[in-house]
Amino acid sequence: TAGKDGNDSGLLEVIDSRNTSDKMPGFTLSASMGPLKTIDSDSTADLNAILHLSAIPLLDGDKNNVSTTSNDLTTETASIDSEKGNTANVMNLEAGSYNAGIISANFNTPDSASLNIPGSGNNTEKSAKNMNAVITWTLTAKPTVTTATK
Repeated sequence: TAGKDGNDSGLLEVIDSRNTSDKMPGFTLSASMGPLKTIDSDSTADLNAILHLSAIPLLDGDKNNVSTTSNDLTTETASIDSEKGNTANVMNLEAGSYNAGIISANFNTPDSASLNIPGSGNNTEKSAKNMNAVITWTLTAKPTVTTATK
C-alpha cells in the first residue's frame, strides 16, 4: 500500500525559526515528482504526469503576507514533470524580504494547482483508478553573512 504524507487540504507550509539576525537569510523550497503509480492491485503501468502550480500568496499565521515591504510575496509558478525528473523552485525567498515564522501557501482552488497526464489514451472511455506519486520537497537555507567586529 502507498504511504501518506502531507495533507489533503492543499496547504504547503514552512516555519523559519532562525533568529540569528534581524534579517531572515532566505531559503528555497523545491520539488520533484515521481511517476503516478496505481494504488489498487491491478498491474497498470506507471504514468508520467506534470504538476502545474500557480503563484500563490505567502501568508503568515495571521493570514497576512510575509513580505517586509509593500510588495506581496508569492510562490513561484512551477511545472514539475515526472518524466523529465526536473526539480522546480516553489518558494524562493531572498534575505530580508520576509518575516520569520510560519510561511504558508494554500493550493486549494481549481486555478492554483492542476495535474496533466500527457499521452494518447482513449479520452471517451470511462474509468477510475486510485493513483499517487511521490513528491520530494527539498528545503535549502541560503547562507547568512556575518561581519567581524574589531
